[in-house]
Amino acid sequence: MPYFTICIPTYNRGYIIHRALNSIESQLFRDFEVLIIDDGSLDETDMIVRKWIEKNRGGYI
Repeated sequence: MPYFTICIPTYNRGYIIHRALNSIESQLFRDFEVLIIDDGSLDETDMIVRKWIEKNRGGYI
């Protein structure tokens, strides 16, 4: 069980969500889970998040 949870609510933030995801990747402490809550974005947010998940967790969604 993870030590803590990082929760990222988002809506149409594809142009900037990479900043939050890159920050998470750069952390040395790894005992956490990430929840990304997308409220039906109409931009590329979903695609960006899915690619990040595949890259960092082997495709687990």
